[in-house]
Amino acid sequence: MYFESKLRYKWIKQEIESLDPEVDYEKIWRLSASYNLNDFILNLAYALSIPSTILPEHSARPVWREGGGKMLNKATNRVAQTVQFLLILAWYGPKHSKSIQEVERVNRLHEYWSDKYPGDFSHPEDYIYAVCLFATQKHQLFVRVGLPGLSEKEKIAAHHFWKDIYTLLRIPGGKPLDEFPMSWDGMINSIHKIENLYSEGSENGRLGLEANYAQLVYRFFPFGFRWLGRRLILALAPPKILQAYDISPVHALTGWLIKLFVRLYFLFMINVLPDPKVGYWELLEKKPESDRRRQRLLRQELDRNFPTFFSRHVEQLGIQCPFVARPDSKM
Repeated sequence: MYFESKLRYKWIKQEIESLDPEVDYEKIWRLSASYNLNDFILNLAYALSIPSTILPEHSARPVWREGGGKMLNKATNRVAQTVQFLLILAWYGPKHSKSIQEVERVNRLHEYWSDKYPGDFSHPEDYIYAVCLFATQKHQLFVRVGLPGLSEKEKIAAHHFWKDIYTLLRIPGGKPLDEFPMSWDGMINSIHKIENLYSEGSENGRLGLEANYAQLVYRFFPFGFRWLGRRLILALAPPKILQAYDISPVHALTGWLIKLFVRLYFLFMINVLPDPKVGYWELLEKKPESDRRRQRLLRQELDRNFPTFFSRHVEQLGIQCPFVARPDSKM
């Protein structure tokens, strides 16, 4: 049945509608989160979500650290690792050994850095916030540009899926995790509640935000069009994150045009283009080693040059960045 459905021109939505979200939530999330993707969309999702997770000073400090960490010195590589993590979870599901290994790798990283930044990883609300954010970010982006967002089945499946992922996490030092929200609406409410705890961002958080935004712009927008990349991400960014750092939004007309363009892009992809027969993670796994090596070299070149670009960028914004790029990091 599943493979027969792939023969249809538009098969993903029909396949989701044929499934029970209480039972088939792993398959529903795989269908929802593993197709119609590309490097730009994934990098954009990263750039829009990560700054929210480092809004509190205790979250920004161990990520930006004393010299920018990977967020500055290996910026595109960090994006690739985070994207790979999320793609593996979506494709294999929370019960698969590959997903369990990926989450355990994150647990070990947290334990490593918790020794260097005592107390910064001991806030239970941070874990709930990050998981709820990853569960809802596609929906929230769609709503932000004027689309309906996820279906009810996808919402139920997202909640079950990410609740299972949440149980694999642990807080360094043995502190218990807080109880996960009971529903999709509970996840949304938890996000708003936790965001309201931090109305202002920190200096490290602002530098991290700017590094995330600048990385996307530097990677995908050539010289002469980087102003457009900056406006794109500001138009799509969560308003609360811009308010926390007192960043002016784009002009209302500019924002409307950008959201219209993004909305039309998604509508064309969802309603007009044929659904891909192969998931994005499948495509990445099937790439020959020569292609993977070429992409690694390209990321390394981007990461070598990015700190210089970022230094000029923050100077233009009037932000003091005292850090000299240096190879630093595991995170």
